[in-house]
Amino acid sequence: MCIRDRYNSLISSFGRLGNLIGTVGLGFVLNYLPPIVLLIVIVVVAIVGMIVFKLLFIEGKAELRHFTRRIDLKQGKKKAKFKFKLLTSQIFLFFSFSFALYGVIAGLTNPLFSIYGKNVLNLSESLVGTLLGLSQLSFIVISPFVGLLVSKRPNLTYYLLLIASILTTFNLLLFYFYYESVALYATFLFVKNIAQALFFPVIFTIYTFKLPKEHFSLLYSISTTLFFLGYAATSYVSGVLFNINYNLPWLYASIVGILLILSIIVATIYNSKKGEKLQ
Repeated sequence: MCIRDRYNSLISSFGRLGNLIGTVGLGFVLNYLPPIVLLIVIVVVAIVGMIVFKLLFIEGKAELRHFTRRIDLKQGKKKAKFKFKLLTSQIFLFFSFSFALYGVIAGLTNPLFSIYGKNVLNLSESLVGTLLGLSQLSFIVISPFVGLLVSKRPNLTYYLLLIASILTTFNLLLFYFYYESVALYATFLFVKNIAQALFFPVIFTIYTFKLPKEHFSLLYSISTTLFFLGYAATSYVSGVLFNINYNLPWLYASIVGILLILSIIVATIYNSKKGEKLQ
């Protein structure tokens, strides 16, 4: 593994920085300004984003690489043929399963954070938005260090995933038992993002170096699609459980977290016995 690991982590951090600004801004907009202001801001940001994309991607080196690739195809230089056995490879199946489980955990809990803070803890929209936004700081700060650590000690990758899963599950269980504490609510948000900083950039790094480069985009897209399918499938369920008892979603997410821990333990043991990453 090389300097790309640090780049992956830095990119993730910048993404979370945008999330932080947007979440905090949303809380204040809903509290002090009419919703139309939010729509205007979204349109302006989208326009700026398209301009930046035009300048940096279409006119930059990335587009040149894609142009060269198209020329190669026209000249008869074919890409490596996709092999369906890649879909049954151990590394792909393991991480796809892990992504799906993480999606279920997110679907059971993420949609409820703002509702929980407002309706259960009686916090204002601006305070909830500020807490949700500032909690992204833990991801922003931790992620570059994770990238640096993985680039120097690649043998730690599976252990980092295990730590991330344990943090996530312990966080959920603690919140389930002590569900009316504002301090714990804030702590929960920060620890959740630390766990994600240990999980997603590490998986992306392993994928980058273990999957065939010519099919990386397709395989990684399938895995992330499973994450969003898990998220979508349980988002509605989270609302149903919340209406029954507002701490039930954390209990069910804890059970899924335990399954995630067990799956990573199995992968870690397999990896240590084989002396190499899943293939």
